[in-house]
Amino acid sequence: RTAAYVRSSSGGGGRNNLKARLARAAQFAGKVGGSGEVGPLEPLACDTFNMGAEEMCERLVQMSEFLKVHETFGVDASMVRRFIDEIRARMPQNPYHNFRHIYDVCQCLFTLFSASNLLDPESASAGGALVFTRLEVAALWCAALCHDLEHPGHSTRLEEALQGAFYSKYASRPKEGAGRFSLEVQHAHLARCLLKDLGLLRALDESDVLR
Repeated sequence: RTAAYVRSSSGGGGRNNLKARLARAAQFAGKVGGSGEVGPLEPLACDTFNMGAEEMCERLVQMSEFLKVHETFGVDASMVRRFIDEIRARMPQNPYHNFRHIYDVCQCLFTLFSASNLLDPESASAGGALVFTRLEVAALWCAALCHDLEHPGHSTRLEEALQGAFYSKYASRPKEGAGRFSLEVQHAHLARCLLKDLGLLRALDESDVLR
């Protein structure tokens, strides 16, 4: 899916473009070894079960600031904090698909960014990226934060069979394609609505928002 996206967004020579970008990443990674740590943030070994929700929120804010998400969107950093707080408030207390799971996914993505040298550490302070553009980094970060937004705690098939709240929301709005109902479609819809309601994308060009 990632390769398909890169091919479709790079025009004509998408495959060569993807190969070139990955080659640059491999070349850079061979020269510089990533430590996997950025300031007070820990690598994948961190134990989230010993962290409270407020601490997870603070760390997510720190990661967002390091990735320059607010600068990419052209908004104040407090709006990103509000975005994270809203996600926390909307995550049910499920055994697995809860706010701690959101933090785990974001921590993993952040570690991949920093430890794998997908971001150029020499230009990270300016929001520069080696493989991904600043907009792609911000989009990936928002996707990680919202990927299970308001998750009902069970599978797509069970939600459809029960005709639960998620299924009802999907059935009551216009279809966005010919595909069947899925939790992922609804998560994406809720993420778009939240980003719009908070005004996080208002400073971006329409073409960037549509991407």
